[in-house]
Amino acid sequence: MGIAKIYIPCDSEYIVESKSLKLYFNSFNMTNLGETQNDVLNNIENKAQQDLTFLLERNVEVRVHSNADVLREYTTPKEEWGHDYGDGNYITLEEAYPIDGIDFSVYQETPELLEVVQNDVKVVRYHSALLKSNCRVTSQPDWGDVYIELEGDESVDPISLIKYIVSFRDECHFHEEICETIYKRLYDLLQPEKLAVRCLYARRGGIDINPERYSDSSMRHYTLHDVTVPHIKTPKQ
Repeated sequence: MGIAKIYIPCDSEYIVESKSLKLYFNSFNMTNLGETQNDVLNNIENKAQQDLTFLLERNVEVRVHSNADVLREYTTPKEEWGHDYGDGNYITLEEAYPIDGIDFSVYQETPELLEVVQNDVKVVRYHSALLKSNCRVTSQPDWGDVYIELEGDESVDPISLIKYIVSFRDECHFHEEICETIYKRLYDLLQPEKLAVRCLYARRGGIDINPERYSDSSMRHYTLHDVTVPHIKTPKQ
């Protein structure tokens, strides 16, 4: 048994439909692929990378990590996703602000909910575990965590951002579309110097989907794009 990590660049014209990807990886079951565990993992890794690269017509990176590799990772989600770094860490919106008094009544994506404020500091980092949308095909619920990093003179009012995140509750879109929409709305509204949005969705059919969009390559998160590093999952995942 192992855990495959797949990195697909966003300039690929195509992605793989998630259910078909699950079926593809299950097709390796009951197949003799080597004399040792490492042989098996390496052969699955190489074959999957070749197949996905051919299918998507773009260089796709695949690495299969053994369960032992994953268990050796001592980094906790709290450390990995910036909740435990002191200054400059992510602020969890629903914990830092009084949401009990918020009237949540909008459940379709509504950018007009977002309000601009002046930044007291140059960089702000927000997190919320309230992200929920629905599958574009099946309408099944998808739950995730959203991480937003903003650099510039203007920011977004935290309460308005909470309302906006909740407004995705009845939206039916793929995970990548949700991430892109949040990024585009914030970028158009604020024109920041730098912006990164990550939507880390809980698994569906055994697959975690983690789209990331950033304006500057220095902001990309190594845990997401580096297939040689096992993915540090969020508590929800």
